[in-house]
Amino acid sequence: NEALNVLYTLLRIKARTLFEYAGTKDKRGITTQRVTAFKLTAQRLESINERLKGIKVGGYKYVDKPLKLGDLHGNYFVVVLRHISVSDEVITEAVKSLSENGFINYFGEQRFGTGFVPTYYVGRAILQKNWPLVTHYLLCPRPGESEEVSSARKLFSETSNISAALSKLPKKFHIERTILCGLKKHGNNAHLNAFQELPRNTKLIYLHSYQSYIWNSVVSERVNKFGFNVVAGDLVEPNENDEPVLVKAGEEHNYNIYQVVLPLPGVSVKYPENMIDKYTETMKLDNLDPLQMEMSSKEFSLSGGYRKILSKPSEVSWKIFQYDDSKISLSRTELDILANKPEPVSVPEGKYKALRISFRLYKGTYATMCLRELMKLSTEKTFQSQLQESVEFL
Repeated sequence: NEALNVLYTLLRIKARTLFEYAGTKDKRGITTQRVTAFKLTAQRLESINERLKGIKVGGYKYVDKPLKLGDLHGNYFVVVLRHISVSDEVITEAVKSLSENGFINYFGEQRFGTGFVPTYYVGRAILQKNWPLVTHYLLCPRPGESEEVSSARKLFSETSNISAALSKLPKKFHIERTILCGLKKHGNNAHLNAFQELPRNTKLIYLHSYQSYIWNSVVSERVNKFGFNVVAGDLVEPNENDEPVLVKAGEEHNYNIYQVVLPLPGVSVKYPENMIDKYTETMKLDNLDPLQMEMSSKEFSLSGGYRKILSKPSEVSWKIFQYDDSKISLSRTELDILANKPEPVSVPEGKYKALRISFRLYKGTYATMCLRELMKLSTEKTFQSQLQESVEFL
């Protein structure tokens, strides 16, 4: 969203609905993805390349239909893990185990945001129809921001002075500015109307985040209770994209654990008999009911869906490097490949060891969760930052 907002600004386009995409990318990475642009020429897009910083657009072609969330099939990853202290044999065994067994298909932390207010808080407030709380979560003061941003948030929180807050808030804070402009347009108490000014994809991110929060809670309980066995009461997909069926007693041997799915709460899903109580218990804490997900506005009514509890990476390949310079790149970006930059090489007897691993994951599957299984370590941002600091100290 932030990258597209930069394009909107440089193209001087006010409407925030011209660009569509199939999925969001992690900010902590060099990423490439397809985006459709409605009624924009390749020449016009190419003209802003020289003014872009940290972003490049290209690979143009004209298509009949726009992309929409969920259209992608999957993602391909190239990840470098540095300062490894175990033997090559241990690395090889870990990669083989991951390839053969897979990992619990949790939603990663990116799904919930890394800011002070998790995105699922906003999604929960939407489903509760608590629109003033939605506004509060999006605009409330939070630690760690610049003085300029903090003062703008504090000003609105304490005085409700929209114009003054807008004058202080930097233009890159598109979500906050959209909400403030919506309140200015519709009235200080028109919280629902202000929220509806946001792009559809942005609003869906909050709702999907709450679904994911519930799913993660339920899958943990499912694995704790039944392990990696198919049991009566499970839901399974016999074949890819089949309608899930309920496993009855005596049928467990007909299926494997990689066919077991759990639903994301919604109006169009059925729940596994052995876990419905967990859904009800968890959502009741939020004054919500998994069997009552209808919303008066169709825009906020979630149909739900199904997600496999285990996932396996495909097209796995890896290479172990020895190196001396901790800042040297050990992989090539697509721009590097196009520019014919050479493949990094391992330095014999190098001071450090690294693993470069490449793999493909099905859509909606998180590389951070895959890597967590590989490393047996947290991939949470704060923990990884502490590891980096300890390495730099040494």
